[in-house]
Amino acid sequence: MVYICAVEIALWLNNGEIANSFGSYLYFPSTIIHRVIPNILLVLTGAAIWILWKNASGPENDQSLTKQLLVGGRDSLGKPAPWIRLFIMVVIYQPFLNAFSLFKGRIPAFQPFAYWDKAFMEMDRWLHFGFDPWQISWSIFSSPWMTLVIDIFYISWFYVIYGTLFAVILLDNNAVRRTRFIFSHIFMWVLLGSIAAVGFSSAGPCFYEATVGPLASFADLMARLNTVHDSYPLFAIDLQTMLWDGYSGARSDAEGIAAMPSLHIAQVALVALLAQTISKRLGIAAWIYVFIIFIGSVHLGWHYAVDGYVSIIGAMAIWWFAKKIIK
Repeated sequence: MVYICAVEIALWLNNGEIANSFGSYLYFPSTIIHRVIPNILLVLTGAAIWILWKNASGPENDQSLTKQLLVGGRDSLGKPAPWIRLFIMVVIYQPFLNAFSLFKGRIPAFQPFAYWDKAFMEMDRWLHFGFDPWQISWSIFSSPWMTLVIDIFYISWFYVIYGTLFAVILLDNNAVRRTRFIFSHIFMWVLLGSIAAVGFSSAGPCFYEATVGPLASFADLMARLNTVHDSYPLFAIDLQTMLWDGYSGARSDAEGIAAMPSLHIAQVALVALLAQTISKRLGIAAWIYVFIIFIGSVHLGWHYAVDGYVSIIGAMAIWWFAKKIIK
């Protein structure tokens, strides 16, 4: 609520705009259909796999698979508390995300692009021995099908992040860990996605030429991506086009542009931090996924490498802070 009110006040002071974040409740049925239900189904599928895996790796069980699932599901989801938590989260989350989307779209009005893009580009080159990080990734993953696979992995972050969020709300009986994760998830949108995004307002390599000016290196990157896109359609190119249309005013249903820090990377790093508290193997798998998302952020022109480094450090700091205040 504090964040929503702060966004309303900031937008009103900036240009007299009334954000009306709570107007998002008009779209509440759409949110349930397009966000909540798919993620619940994802969570239930994961829970079913988890129940079967536990039973398969435990003592011999004579129950049928159906009965195992029903018993396991009853133990995990048969009580009202998880569903009450989910309902409260969705009711609060909808106007929160709406406020975030509105604010993100106005970031250039508070802090125009250009200065930090040039600084981050130069920082990347300094950190990577004179190379742009995308040149390193493309020297390793040079074939079109590799770029396509990276693109598919990169778009999967939505399901991983929100699937994990709903899984924690519904299935995690550890109240301290559950509260720590939810707090960290929300705080990231506020601290990294809003405050830091204004302070380090940047558009990213894919929009460098349009916001800063011509640069042969990033022009080469985008030419390669568009060549792949002609044969193997990439989500990245379609989404980048949509975001630029939103920025330029050609459409009104696109979220804003903000490269530093990367919430994609920060949020999947948070998932990895959570995973490593559950099991070592799960933690290792999650950090491998973070690495793939990081590679994708550079390879597909979304982010400078320093965006990812800062985001992972930020996620770790928020996770640590949450541990200190949540007992």
